[in-house]
Amino acid sequence: MDASKYDRYVVYVPKKSAAGAPFPSLTLMSNELVPGSNIEVMFNWVVEIPDMKFDKPISHAHDYDEMILNIGTDPDDPEDLGGEVVGFLGDEKHTLNKTSAVFIPRNVEHGVAGFNRFDRPYIQMAIKLDGK
Repeated sequence: MDASKYDRYVVYVPKKSAAGAPFPSLTLMSNELVPGSNIEVMFNWVVEIPDMKFDKPISHAHDYDEMILNIGTDPDDPEDLGGEVVGFLGDEKHTLNKTSAVFIPRNVEHGVAGFNRFDRPYIQMAIKLDGK
């Protein structure tokens, strides 16, 4: 059977992150997977507290805008993240314990510093807003 006219826009097999990544992920959409999509969407389950130190955040910056979604997984209380994660935007510390979205402007240092509490797995999505 021939592929449909729009089949090239469907990602049937997400791309897995490199082995040993601190937050293993699946890339659901990217220019590599769908040429011309101009967006990248990565998804991962945070299933345990990674080995990290509060004084050494996983900090980095990008030459593109990004949005991070932290999504709780309790259908009876979807706003509850299921833990408390500490991160940085620039030199500001932010503590999140609710389902949330964080917009990160290009070239702003950001990263996760650690967890105060971890009750259950949650979903984290990163959306790269220019598809590079």
